[in-house]
Amino acid sequence: MEPLLFQQVEKSGCHQLLIHGPPKSGRTSLLFQLLLYVARQGKRTLLYSFNRLDRLPLLDCGSSGQPSVHTLKHVSIIYPESCEDLIRSLACIHTEDKETLPYLIAIDDIDSLVSRKHGHEQVALLAKILSYAVDAAEFAVKATAVPGQERDTHCNLVVTTASASSGISRRVYNTVASTLYLEYML
Repeated sequence: MEPLLFQQVEKSGCHQLLIHGPPKSGRTSLLFQLLLYVARQGKRTLLYSFNRLDRLPLLDCGSSGQPSVHTLKHVSIIYPESCEDLIRSLACIHTEDKETLPYLIAIDDIDSLVSRKHGHEQVALLAKILSYAVDAAEFAVKATAVPGQERDTHCNLVVTTASASSGISRRVYNTVASTLYLEYML
């Protein structure tokens, strides 16, 4: 059985999800569970993480053990070295083949990347990254749409952030994400 959050996300019709909470609150674990939930359906996911994962994040007790190799084949992880690397990678999604486009794009701990900037520079950088992320996610949805069928309204972008700067993140996210988004606080 999948956690209630995933059912809420699916029912909400949101396109983006912002997960925030203090350090060590389980943001990465929750994000990874969401990625696995999508991957189990045979859909590609793309995770941007700024901290190398030495092991799989803690999975919830209700999950059926470790994910299968088949499921993990649908989870790609990119470790950008800088903001520019992340932006370049998001921009390159437009060059992907239709078959390799991700169904869900996730950015874990966006605060760690923009934390070196302060004030207006931090807000501007966060807005730029989120703008590219929203654009890449929307492109993937449109490029994989089936002509004549109603547009898929699945959640296509998930971002995690620490609650210390979530006020900034939420304001910027609300401004950049012109489509409905769901906020989940740990």
